Amino acid sequence: MELFFYNCLCQDLSRGEDNISGAYQEAIRRFEIIRGQCPALKEVLVPNDIWNDFRSSVFAQGENVFHQHILLEAYWRGELTQLTTPVHRYLIDSGRRRTRLNKNHLKDLREAWAPQELRANQGQKVRAFWGRLTELHVAEWIEKRGWTISNLEAWGGKLDIECTSPDQTECAIEVTSIISEDMDYLIDMNQLNRQGVPGTMSPYQASNFVLWRGLEAADKLRDCEKSRISCFVVSEEIWHAFEPSLRESWGLWDTPRFIEIRPKIQHAIQRNNRIDPENRDKLKRLISTLNAIWIVQKSLRLELSSHRVFSFTEPPLSPL
Repeated sequence: MELFFYNCLCQDLSRGEDNISGAYQEAIRRFEIIRGQCPALKEVLVPNDIWNDFRSSVFAQGENVFHQHILLEAYWRGELTQLTTPVHRYLIDSGRRRTRLNKNHLKDLREAWAPQELRANQGQKVRAFWGRLTELHVAEWIEKRGWTISNLEAWGGKLDIECTSPDQTECAIEVTSIISEDMDYLIDMNQLNRQGVPGTMSPYQASNFVLWRGLEAADKLRDCEKSRISCFVVSEEIWHAFEPSLRESWGLWDTPRFIEIRPKIQHAIQRNNRIDPENRDKLKRLISTLNAIWIVQKSLRLELSSHRVFSFTEPPLSPL
């Protein structure tokens, strides 16, 4: 894929000042200048139809705004490039938003979050934003390693990523983004610990969560005739909570079972009537439709690195 955005203003940004007190309004004005010249920001992430409300909202919030908006925090930390580059690469064509893009993707990538929306639905909105962006990050990551992208759900495709591996195997990848907002699936808010404080964590909930999301990926890919890959992208900040389950994942995938499911995960599983948590044979058959499972870590600087590959084919389907 030919790239034409390396001269965009968003591609050459350094970290902001460590002390933002008294300088945040000027930083927002600099962000406004960048946004006016960056198609990824102007056409997709904060387009014209939401910009005035976005601008008014952030000026009204004070210096804490940098911790309340993903784009502004990334700009302040010098990491805006990591957000805009995949948008440039896959959603922008000749300086304009590509035609026939998935409307749900565009909606989820718009950071049109007023303060009251942040309080009411922050977790859901943040999950949706990172889920869509992570699909583009994975596409960029594998393309740089010799894979060829043929279609994206963002382009109107049925699956997250359709691609061809370096050995010419046609594949479909379902991307699962796991971020800090997913920690509430691991915490039981309906029970109290010995001190009467809600939020105790069961040691089984991380494996239950990963298995549930793996089954969802397998279910979405079940009718695909290409090689099927489930790709988990886990943020570095919560890697510690999931790493034990991921390290022992052969047992998780070879003999899949849920253990002491807590209410929130149970409710999420029940939304898909094709996943029966009590039928271990059915769970095994569904997982076995996958050809590979990739476990990928996303660093605090939004860089991806492969940590584990479970491939059920020869030669192995690996991202590297």
